[in-house]
Parts: sequence; structure tokens; C-alpha cells
Amino acid sequence: MLPEALSNGMCSLKAARDRLVMSALMEFDAAGRMKILAHDFRRHALRERMTYTNVNKVLEGDAEMTVALRLLAPRFRDMKELR
Repeated sequence: MLPEALSNGMCSLKAARDRLVMSALMEFDAAGRMKILAHDFRRHALRERMTYTNVNKVLEGDAEMTVALRLLAPRFRDMKELR
């Protein structure tokens, strides 16, 4: 856990404020055996906050949330298949 000064401040996602992050992108083999075929690190800016509750609603077929998150919904379904 981060100290409160960080978790409630510079490291927290706040509405309509960009947060700079580094992303690790990895491509695994078709069997998903943790054999990394390619990797890359990129700089990004996050603006939206995602909750487990809203992602779960999309995965359970909630029409309203699926429309609200229509750009991300297909990715959530892909990620669910990775289990």
C-alpha cells in the first residue's frame, strides 16, 4: 500500500486530470505458457478511472454499462478469456 499522501494525491486517478504512466506491453505465445514473444515499454496518460464493479457489469452483459464502455468492452472480454 502507498502512503496516504501518495494514494490520495499524486498517484490517484482524479476526474478530468491526466496521470502519466509507463505501460509494459507483452505478447505471449498462443498457448499462453508465459513465453514472451515480444515486449515494449511506452509512456501513456491515463484520464479515466475504471472500477472492478463496472468491468464486471460489462462481463455480465449489463447493456447500459456496455454502451458506456463500448470502446473497452471487447478488451474486457478478451482479458476474461486469458484466465
